[in-house]
Amino acid sequence: MEDSGKTFGSEEEAANYWKDLAMTYKQRAENTQEELREFQEGSREYEAELETQLQQIETRNRDLLSENNRLRMELETIKVQRTPFESLCWRRSSLTASPENLNLNLGEV
Repeated sequence: MEDSGKTFGSEEEAANYWKDLAMTYKQRAENTQEELREFQEGSREYEAELETQLQQIETRNRDLLSENNRLRMELETIKVQRTPFESLCWRRSSLTASPENLNLNLGEV
């Protein structure tokens, strides 16, 4: 008997060959299914870990943005407060300037 280029001495030999081949493919399929299950489980765990990390990073980002806005507002407040102070310091330094500087300043006016 001949099938797919394989020659068998009897039908029983052919049947055993095909049964063995079927069992081999069945075992490979089961192994592949198990590998797929393990891969999917690992993927779910990894996805959950990444999701947790993403949430932590998003929380940290929100905190940093909030802190950044707070610091910007604080900077603006300091700038507003600084302007009159600088003016006061300039007037004070003008009042305590040496007579030479006063003469120069008066000459510029």
